[in-house]
Amino acid sequence: MLGESPGMRVGQLYASRFLASEAQVHRPRIAGIYGTKATGAESIVLSGGTFSASSAVAR
Repeated sequence: MLGESPGMRVGQLYASRFLASEAQVHRPRIAGIYGTKATGAESIVLSGGTFSASSAVAR
């Protein structure tokens, strides 16, 4: 899918990668970039570190 996913928002947080996988927003249960060279990135998950909601918003 390209573009926005219904019911999802940029920067949406999940308590675990398992929950993100169950919601089908990032299917693998590992952090990283999910997709292929041919189709591009489907989802990107960051793990660890400090997250700022403002860093997820394109300006």
